[in-house]
Amino acid sequence: MKIRSIYRNLVIAISIFSLSACEKQWDDHIEVDNGRETETIMQVLSSTPETSIFASLLKSTGYSELLSGDKAITVFAPLNSALETLDFADEDATRAFVRNHIAYLSYTISNNNFSKDSIEMLNSKILPTGNMSVGGAAVNAEKFNIKTANGILHLMNEGIAPKLNIWEYLQAQSGYNIVDFIVSRNSKEMDMDKSVFLEFDENGNRVYDTVWIDKNIVLDELMINNESQRFTFVLMDNTVASSILSKYAKYFTRPDVNQQDSILMTELVRDCVLLPVKINAAGQYETVFGVKVDINGLTSEYEASNGYVYIISAADVKIYENKIKTKIIEAEDYKSTYSNRASWALRYRPWASGGYDMMMNGISRDLVNYTYLDENDELVESSVTYTYYYNNAGSAATYASANNCYIEFEVDMYSVDYEIYWLSHDDIDWHSNKELYESKHNTTVVDTLWRPLPLTQKMLISLPDEEKVSRSSVNGSITNNFNNSTVFAATSIAGGDPATKEVKLNRYNTTDGDSEVRNFMPNLESMFAGSDAFGDKDILKCPRYGKTTLMVANTVRETGNNVGLIFLDYIKLVPKVDVND
Repeated sequence: MKIRSIYRNLVIAISIFSLSACEKQWDDHIEVDNGRETETIMQVLSSTPETSIFASLLKSTGYSELLSGDKAITVFAPLNSALETLDFADEDATRAFVRNHIAYLSYTISNNNFSKDSIEMLNSKILPTGNMSVGGAAVNAEKFNIKTANGILHLMNEGIAPKLNIWEYLQAQSGYNIVDFIVSRNSKEMDMDKSVFLEFDENGNRVYDTVWIDKNIVLDELMINNESQRFTFVLMDNTVASSILSKYAKYFTRPDVNQQDSILMTELVRDCVLLPVKINAAGQYETVFGVKVDINGLTSEYEASNGYVYIISAADVKIYENKIKTKIIEAEDYKSTYSNRASWALRYRPWASGGYDMMMNGISRDLVNYTYLDENDELVESSVTYTYYYNNAGSAATYASANNCYIEFEVDMYSVDYEIYWLSHDDIDWHSNKELYESKHNTTVVDTLWRPLPLTQKMLISLPDEEKVSRSSVNGSITNNFNNSTVFAATSIAGGDPATKEVKLNRYNTTDGDSEVRNFMPNLESMFAGSDAFGDKDILKCPRYGKTTLMVANTVRETGNNVGLIFLDYIKLVPKVDVND
């Protein structure tokens, strides 16, 4: 029998059981001997006339062997009066019903309650317990805690209606594209631990007696088939689903249409899984991924064993700061760095986003241009160069002095325009304090020439599906940046209030469009003008949805041994989505 047919039949069986189980009441004259410690649970059930129906179900489904063994078992056995009107013709539904009345270990009642708030049954259903009840079904007030040789027996005034979990219930629903998509993700995977090696074939390949595991990548993520988790699932009809998918399409653009369709459906299914909530009215409800879904048009409800399922005929998902939000990339969540380990420090900073920032220990040269009147009262242009070291006045203690030392991140970006910001706070005190700087370097600086260290960093970007941005091991140049002639960069000043240091990145022209020599930008005033396929001076156009590599590098004003520091708290990506979308 196909699995979806099994679940449909089980739904019918559960419905019949729920309607008729309450019709029969406990017969006060039933007697069960409590002194049954020498008999197994199966022996007790088989020798008790009032549990003969349940005993026969145990035998027909094969569970009589388990109840005859030596494992500690608790059985909640419905009396004949609760079962005699039910139809047990469907073998799979019957087996599901039986498993819903058996639990491993021993569970006894004290002061009308079990010691645990819930009990996991043999079918993995976790049933709540209450005042002389389990799974909402009443335990007989006189015939419980019956001790046997292999466990505990409780007689039940009524059967425990087996509830489907969310995924089992969904499989019983036909004609829904969302359900069909999840089913289409089913696959089989070899269980290497349980598969047995047999021999080598003629080509030297291993031959196994293979044990296969059913896998589904969507269910692995969403866990709506997990009895220990609780969710609310909103099953959208095909018209609603198509409308939302059309809205998503422009933000999840992919070159391959089939791949894009798969991504869109995956995103839609994610937006069907809500935090556990009972929906009584139209409103906005949050998914487990933090997206708010506007729900209307409730058509039916099912209380599953691990939550609720609602079938809906009207819904919407807003895009702006909901489906697509401003993204903060914490510096400490980097993917890789260059150069050596000693070049970088993960610093605890209570004021920082996430409580940490990243700092690269390096050297920076600060060129200050100025004018003055000479002895002839003539205006003269001059300059002075200050070289700053991270931790002392000598280069021997600096670890990062190469071109384009970097910290690299990988992030999903949507097919939308972005503004880029970051916070980079240089809190080395002598980088911003003239007296401390003079003391540190045993020198004197003319007041009119002093200024705090400008911290200038650049960002290199490789867009989705493009070759990854990387650093050449030959000359330290960066290749595969989104554009050969421009980079994103920004300058912040050492010291000051960390909360005021977030800066917006702009595009600047590099000194040369040749990728082999794009190492630095001595003239930071040369900002990109106009617009092109990648955006304009402060906008990055991301043409496709997918993985993007962001690389923050130190070489901006100088090369050689004076290539700059890096301080980074976070990077902020702000998608330019219409507020009405």
